[in-house]
Amino acid sequence: MEAMRTLCQCFQEHLEDMEKHLTGQQALFSRDMSEEERKEAEQLQTLRKAVRQQVEELELQLGDRAQQIRQGILLQLDLLTGEPPAYDTNLHPYDWTEEKNGQISHTHIHPAMAPGAAFPPDDGQQAPCSGERPCKDPEERQLSTSQEESPQQKPALLAP
Repeated sequence: MEAMRTLCQCFQEHLEDMEKHLTGQQALFSRDMSEEERKEAEQLQTLRKAVRQQVEELELQLGDRAQQIRQGILLQLDLLTGEPPAYDTNLHPYDWTEEKNGQISHTHIHPAMAPGAAFPPDDGQQAPCSGERPCKDPEERQLSTSQEESPQQKPALLAP
């Protein structure tokens, strides 16, 4: 959503630049244009205005959709953590101008949403089997855990 919104903003800026250029060109050549060419220029102006309005509307819709997605994520986070809705004070609304200027601040990110919070960095090793050392393969992990357990440690099954 963010990338699409950024593209809309860039497209809108490009349209404005083109319109300025075309308006300047029309002003220079308007006295040399025929009546038919003037009508065509007016139609093009009307079309550019309609496209500009549609791009603005699309940008607003993308912003609304991004807000809906954000609220959905916060709701899911609330359901997963079981915490009360105190996250509103921990998370700030996304500021589109930060990204546009290349100044994305990670100081306001909730710890659960920080990069790498859900997935540890992949350094080619698996997580330790029993807190001792990394396992090389799943079979070794099964062997090490089955050797550690003894029949006395296993819970007794209740017979019906």
